[in-house]
Amino acid sequence: MLAQSAKRAGLRPLVIDLFGDQDTLALSTACFRVRALTMAELSPLIQHMQERYPVEDAIYGSGLEQADQVLDRLQEKFRLRGNTPDTFRRVLDKKHFFQVLRRLHIDFPEVAWSRPTEGDDWLLKPCRGQGGVGIQFCSSAADECMPGQACYWQRWIAGQAMSALFLADRKTAALIGFNRQQAVALDSRNRFIFSGVLNGVALPGLIRSKITDWIARLVPALALTGLNSLDFIWDGRKVWALEVNARPSASMLLYDAEYPRGLLWEQLHCDLAELAKITARPRGWQILYAPEALHIPADLPWPEWTADRPPAGSLIHTHQPICSIIATGNCPEEVSDKLCSRVQIMIETLRKGR
Repeated sequence: MLAQSAKRAGLRPLVIDLFGDQDTLALSTACFRVRALTMAELSPLIQHMQERYPVEDAIYGSGLEQADQVLDRLQEKFRLRGNTPDTFRRVLDKKHFFQVLRRLHIDFPEVAWSRPTEGDDWLLKPCRGQGGVGIQFCSSAADECMPGQACYWQRWIAGQAMSALFLADRKTAALIGFNRQQAVALDSRNRFIFSGVLNGVALPGLIRSKITDWIARLVPALALTGLNSLDFIWDGRKVWALEVNARPSASMLLYDAEYPRGLLWEQLHCDLAELAKITARPRGWQILYAPEALHIPADLPWPEWTADRPPAGSLIHTHQPICSIIATGNCPEEVSDKLCSRVQIMIETLRKGR
């Protein structure tokens, strides 16, 4: 997604990535695949890129929540375009984050820092999670953090998980769009894994205004800059803030094509006064997770509506992401139907190729 937007901005992207997908390789001037987003893996590559290429700027996406020290190294070597490491850490510091929400009078579901003794409507969440990994219902059966992680408890609220994508300059913000998020349960410890996002969702005007106002308060309080998103839950009447993703989120893909030079160009220049106000065509993006272990044949006919295509010969284990499915339509319902249909087409195609 970021490499594609960089190309649209007229840039030559250099990518460090966990997957090394076919389309990422095709878009990149150079793509380095790593086994993990850790200092041990990334530090020598960062040094190599600085020595080998005339590159001055760096931007980061998801996956560094557990390794934010990597951002310090990036900031030492390049001009980091996006939130600073300190801002990123402040957002990840859940006690600080919820204190900010409370001070700004922004509603959020009740939180606890030790296991609640009453009620069965609590979720256990990792403090430095991403993509819903590790979120589970608090129960007597299993409610402990993954090794090496700090956790907190948050009251579960039934409703639609949503997000708002926005561009910020530390003082003010420009809203780009509202989105509906999808989640899938992969196992008992991962009941809320992020699986996709859809725009064009109807929200009452009062709710839109409230979210926009929350973002306007959060940006200067957290010194947010560049592309960010606010996750929230809406139950049809009330709305609660959940968290801020202090880096470009997957919802960026839903709007990038609407901007002549792409959203990464907008992040690099961050001119809110000049940011075009757009009405995006209904678009959806969904991750296809492997229902069982699947092999990617060399002659697989990838449809044009797929992205993040794994290299030929890859073995995708159960519950690992295979690729992304993209759809557009005249309304969100049509987009949702297309995504469901295309997911089934891809699963059947892959099973035939086993």
